[in-house]
Amino acid sequence: MQDITFSSVASLSRALQAREVSAVELAEHYLGRIEAHRGLNAFLDVRPEATLEEARAARQNATGELAIAKIEAEMAALAAELQAIKKIRQQTR
Repeated sequence: MQDITFSSVASLSRALQAREVSAVELAEHYLGRIEAHRGLNAFLDVRPEATLEEARAARQNATGELAIAKIEAEMAALAAELQAIKKIRQQTR
């Protein structure tokens, strides 16, 4: 899979289902992006431990479907926030 940073939620969902990427990898990637852009103050509440715990639970879940659905929803929210960060960065250039 190509760089996931600006992938659509649908693309990330397909990658998760095809096991091209794991929920843990996605969580770690987006948490890293949030940390890298902490100075933008784009997030009111970031809970890395809880996010990673849920991602690990999805990986350990036999079917993983329910956990993956929750993580997909969280990834959609993170993707929207990252798009907002991108807009802010473009406006400040």
